Amino acid sequence: MADKPSPGMRVGVAWYRDSEWEKLRQLAADPEILEETYAEWTKVYENGIRQLRASGVVPERVEIDVEELRAWCTAQKCPLDGKARAAFATEILSRRSKQGSSSGRFPRFWRE
Repeated sequence: MADKPSPGMRVGVAWYRDSEWEKLRQLAADPEILEETYAEWTKVYENGIRQLRASGVVPERVEIDVEELRAWCTAQKCPLDGKARAAFATEILSRRSKQGSSSGRFPRFWRE
């Protein structure tokens, strides 16, 4: 995210399933910045969530399907990197908020 979120602001935070972690690392344009193991990543994720909450931001966990992310990056003509992962999570959260439900083609999300 380019702009720093303000207190009370909801932000989408990408969540990946253990079963998809290796696929994400293989497809990522920036695998060197991703933790090598899922266990390492979950520790970093939880720390990030705590920091967001401490700053007053409301994190919304957005479950990401790696194949949907890959397809979205292809359609957007962008590399599957950290910026794209964050943008995809934000787009899913935005669409879900507008729809007012968890139905639709994007993965579900839930409040942390």
